Amino acid sequence: MANVNRMGDQHDEKPDEDEPERGGSDEDVDASPEEETDSPVSPGELGLALPLIDPEIFRIVATLPPLIDPAIFGAIDQLRFQSTEIAAAVAPVTESLNLHLAESITRAWPKIDLTPLLPAFDVTTFLPKLDLAALMPDFRALLEDLRRHEPPNWPPGVDFDRVVEVIRDDGLPLVWVPRAELVKEVIDAEDRAARVAVLLAHVTELVHDCRTVLPGVTYAGLSGQRKLAARCVEALEQGHHEAAQALAVAVIETAVSRTLGGNYAQVKQQVLFDPDLVPYTELRLRAALAPIHRFYTDWSPKSPHPAPEAVSRHVSVHHADPSHYTEANSLIAVLLACSVLRALQELQQLVEASGPDQETA
Repeated sequence: MANVNRMGDQHDEKPDEDEPERGGSDEDVDASPEEETDSPVSPGELGLALPLIDPEIFRIVATLPPLIDPAIFGAIDQLRFQSTEIAAAVAPVTESLNLHLAESITRAWPKIDLTPLLPAFDVTTFLPKLDLAALMPDFRALLEDLRRHEPPNWPPGVDFDRVVEVIRDDGLPLVWVPRAELVKEVIDAEDRAARVAVLLAHVTELVHDCRTVLPGVTYAGLSGQRKLAARCVEALEQGHHEAAQALAVAVIETAVSRTLGGNYAQVKQQVLFDPDLVPYTELRLRAALAPIHRFYTDWSPKSPHPAPEAVSRHVSVHHADPSHYTEANSLIAVLLACSVLRALQELQQLVEASGPDQETA
């Protein structure tokens, strides 16, 4: 899969000379554009120290848990007991079967007595002797761990490659919001334009989804942004999409800058989504932050390229124009604000669980 900064997003330019670049303090510092590379940062640079696993797990993590229904464990236990009962029922006839087999061979070759060479035919040797019950607790724990780290709004059998295309290349949020049936519809759409059209056709449902997600943002450091995000949702619902977009963009930048840092080039590298490098315990978090890369697309009026159509923090803040403040960009900005805030809530929980030595500055 292509890296995100090769996704055809040809509008990336160096920031304007007046572009602020937030650092560790509340004061603005001079911009110092960083050279981007195609390599994502390691998982530890998000303030985490968690082990990597086989990358192939990410291609099945979305389908494995739904396919293995918990009811199957009961069926396996029943099969084990039934095999034991079959073996017990057949045992009385195995001796007779052996004798008949030996007599048949002897009649065919009367001068050769093969009876001593015939193994006792024991049907139990062909039935499973593995104690499946002993494996069930560990297997259940593995599946539950996978389920816990899977985005709760992804539908069963989700096409993971298409998910990566949508969040990384299209810059559309798919984690926490929207609801499962809309995630499927967005993924199944032909291209970005069709996917945005799907979202625009379900604004009412998306407003509800955002209001469902925001209460999960409980970290004190995000409380102000959570309240403003709720106002974004209200503005969107009431049809004030320009106001909703402007406020949502400010909420996203504030939350991301305070959590991941104010250097836009570095943040774009941090959120690059490469499934081959993501531990499954960070899958949901990384997938939620992936659209930020396109959100941080730079553009200058001096650029030979037209302004990006997709919502851009740079354009929204420094080159506000009705052509960029559209209903589509407003909706995506509000969805992204809610998704990112919920992801940063999870990041805080992971950092706290890793211990004080792993906390970010």
